Amino acid sequence: MVGLSSLIDYLRTFFKGLQRRPVLSLRLVLLLSLSILFVGADALAESSSSSVRLTPAEKSWLAEHSEVRLAVDINWAPFEFIDENNNYQGMAAEYIELVEKRLGITFKVDKERPWAEMVEAVKNRDLDAFSLVVRTPQRDEFVNFTQPYISFPMVIVTRENEPYIDGISALRKQTVSVVKSYASHDLLARNHTELTLHLAENVKKGLEAVSNGQTYAFVGNLAVASQVIRESGITNLKISGQTPYRFELSMAVRKDWPQLIPILQKALDSISPEERDTIYNHWIRVKFQEEVDYRIVFVVLGVGLLVALVFLIWNWKLQKEINHRQRVEADLKNKSQRLDEIIWGTDIGTWEWNIQTGETVINERWAEIAGYTLKELAPISIETWKKLAHPEDLELSNEIVKKNFSRELDHYKAELRVRHKNGHWIWALVRGKVVEWTTGGQPLRMSGTHQDITERKKLDRMKSEFVSTVSHELRTPLTSIKGSLGLVAGGALGEVPDKSKEMIDVAYKNTDRLIGLVNDILDIEKLESGSMEFDFVPLNITDLVIETVEANRGFAQECDVDFVLTDLPDEVKVQGDENRLTQVLANLLSNAAKFSPSGEKVEISVERMGDKVKVLVTDNGPGIPEEFYEHIFGRFAQADGSDSKAKGGTGLGLSISKSIVERHRGTIDFVSDGSSGSVFFFSLPTIQN
Repeated sequence: MVGLSSLIDYLRTFFKGLQRRPVLSLRLVLLLSLSILFVGADALAESSSSSVRLTPAEKSWLAEHSEVRLAVDINWAPFEFIDENNNYQGMAAEYIELVEKRLGITFKVDKERPWAEMVEAVKNRDLDAFSLVVRTPQRDEFVNFTQPYISFPMVIVTRENEPYIDGISALRKQTVSVVKSYASHDLLARNHTELTLHLAENVKKGLEAVSNGQTYAFVGNLAVASQVIRESGITNLKISGQTPYRFELSMAVRKDWPQLIPILQKALDSISPEERDTIYNHWIRVKFQEEVDYRIVFVVLGVGLLVALVFLIWNWKLQKEINHRQRVEADLKNKSQRLDEIIWGTDIGTWEWNIQTGETVINERWAEIAGYTLKELAPISIETWKKLAHPEDLELSNEIVKKNFSRELDHYKAELRVRHKNGHWIWALVRGKVVEWTTGGQPLRMSGTHQDITERKKLDRMKSEFVSTVSHELRTPLTSIKGSLGLVAGGALGEVPDKSKEMIDVAYKNTDRLIGLVNDILDIEKLESGSMEFDFVPLNITDLVIETVEANRGFAQECDVDFVLTDLPDEVKVQGDENRLTQVLANLLSNAAKFSPSGEKVEISVERMGDKVKVLVTDNGPGIPEEFYEHIFGRFAQADGSDSKAKGGTGLGLSISKSIVERHRGTIDFVSDGSSGSVFFFSLPTIQN
């Protein structure tokens, strides 16, 4: 029957041609006869190949579900619509008819409800399937989809006096019309929150909103928008730009009927390319040609003159648009050239990666950093990067990329080793970000920069080695000086006069402070170089807190404050290094004691929070100024220099504590109102007892 339909369409088109050309030669008649024979043969071939092979289980399922309630868009020509005689028409209707014949089932079409109600009906299972729908994350929650069988681009429509629209980003801060519950609505609401959306009941109303100036643009299907503009007689609109999206149109079935999806897919796959072309031509091409009435010669001449006039006007407008675009392109080219020159001047490589295909584009500087030319690296793909990157660093890079893909991180940044053409390793600072996502919310395209930081790494290493050497050389004599001063102050060399004793005490305290500074610098250097050793073992954090507080009570007494333990659970296990965690807590206790007024209390508590535990140190000191918040965990950071000197301290303790806690996969932070009191705390992941 499908082949017979093709034959009838062929004859209809041919005889319409006869109306335009009344006189035919014998050669044309013979050609027609041969064509009929060939088309008839094709019809027989098509009818013999239109059956669908189903499994026994699929046949059994269809026997139990011989009628499927179908949700359609009653006002979406040329894809599907209900005509004035209440008949289901359009491209999708012809596909549905073929599927019915191949499977021997009946689709009961709902011809009353508007689209938004159709969507809710399928969601509530009042209807069973969609005839034609775009797959979106929202719809994935309640239906399963076949493969797309119709595809058209999603375009931007504006009034004809508006300039060319270079993508959706150009619509920022504009009001855009979309049809409520259409895929365009779901996609723009999900991926382009910067747009102000105007929800229209149907395509015609959405286009009318643009025509009368209520909204700036309409975003929708190219075929449907063109059809509605033509049929409605709206003359002041034009297609002004494209979007990165397409209407990939599929059938979709309620989630609790997964058996129907492979059955429908087999039926759709059995529809031949010739049948698909026939449907397409019927609704997209031939129908438009039929709108011209060739029966009256004078009408033909009049239409011809009108078309010629319209063509001349259109050609004039088109030339203006071309000139405008040429100017825009020239300007963009100049800007692009300047941007390339700026990038080249910064000595930075650039890259762009198609995540779906692996295709990668780099500039010449990217290749030069690794000692190559672009030609030597061709063909370039993501595999090129994988071959050049150090295997250990590649693992770290993959972890950061995954976090960017999942939107856990806003961007990608890593310092990685890259093998140079000469065989040695260089260091590169690699930055990147996902700049385009698929309609399903998956990462599509990522771009970024590539900077050679080998010399900086060498300088950092030299600095670290210098600091380490100086610190080691200082610690030994300082320790000796401190010991000697301690012996003198203790009377080992005889009784010391009071005035001399005061000076010795000052020298002793300053020596002790210098030793603390040297130790802190060494810790910083070890943490930076990764040479600090950690002995991770299961620990009871409650016991560690109690022991650390008791060990530091003497210092609290010197500061005339009291350490008070509150809200301690019996046992909370963490995987940690006892000495390093003790160092962190001792630093927090020391700071709280130094900055608390005399006679005050410092409270220490432990809180269990799901799979984490938090250790808190609360003081009643002067608080931390708001302008110092972002520097509190920096090196040599002190909120009030004058007071800090009086209290003592290197300004490195919190920076070291932060690094130690992060090596334990934890976090450290504080709360302060800036005037009275602060709460410093760190959180660690717990383990099973």
